[in-house]
Amino acid sequence: MFLVEFSFCALVTCTPYGINTHRLLIRGERTENIPEEERKSMEEEAEKEDRSLENLLAGTAIVLVIAGTALWSLRKPAKRNKKERGDKG
Repeated sequence: MFLVEFSFCALVTCTPYGINTHRLLIRGERTENIPEEERKSMEEEAEKEDRSLENLLAGTAIVLVIAGTALWSLRKPAKRNKKERGDKG
């Protein structure tokens, strides 16, 4: 099948080196070159998204630690039987 609207490049190689018992087929699709200014703005936008995700995860971790600490401090102490307390009788 030949697709006119797409431009592909294929690389066929053998592995493992020196034995060549397996074949690998790598296929790539040609894309347009992106102007330098547009590429930089896309990279900056991706960095902003990464930072916002990191901030969200850090905030979630902080809230979970605070909630866990609050629940831990509100728990009822376990009742001990006489043997554990050291009482005789």
